[in-house]
Amino acid sequence: MIISYKQYQDMSIRIMQFQMERGRKPKYVTLNGTKIGQKQYEDMMKRVDVFIKAKGRNPKSVRLDEDLEIIKPSLGKKKSASWIKLEEALKNKFNNAEELYNALSDQGQYKYYYNDKFDNKMALTRLRKGLGINCTDYSQLLRPVLEDMGYDVRYAHGRVKCGDKQWYGHVWLQIKGRAYDNWINYDVVAVTHHGIKRPIGSLVCVAGVKDVEYDPNWLAQ
Repeated sequence: MIISYKQYQDMSIRIMQFQMERGRKPKYVTLNGTKIGQKQYEDMMKRVDVFIKAKGRNPKSVRLDEDLEIIKPSLGKKKSASWIKLEEALKNKFNNAEELYNALSDQGQYKYYYNDKFDNKMALTRLRKGLGINCTDYSQLLRPVLEDMGYDVRYAHGRVKCGDKQWYGHVWLQIKGRAYDNWINYDVVAVTHHGIKRPIGSLVCVAGVKDVEYDPNWLAQ
């Protein structure tokens, strides 16, 4: 399999972020919904380093050695503890991003407050009790579950313009893989905010968006 150097760079960035957050190497990194094992990635990294040293430039593409193990998406395998706990909190089962989105539309609640306030354990407790959490806490809670489902996931932070014509700071997720070839917005506040029900791909506020940054350091820590 041949992948672009841009795809390789994206994988490398996510691996470094994981190591900074968790203090260890990940077991895999996702590529278009497929889990690439650490051994495969390290094999690519060695060949990229050799190419750069020999040619003095970055390669345009990188070969992914398919003779090494490719870890298939989690669908059909044992669900992670985070996945199961979220199902219990929402009183629903789900196997993909669409089903999770619908479950949050039915059971999730939104509450406005600044920054992140609750850790994932408390966020689950609040969902179980029918209480709301904000956009940042939703994003931090859902990202590992979506990754377990086999998606590439990243944080997005920016400003959105709402119906009152005001701009507000907002955090949401973007996902890629499985049914989505390109990055798509995954903003669950668009279905958990009172009186709003928008489809996957839409933001909670649709009058405008600006100053978007992905995986900002303050959020990834």
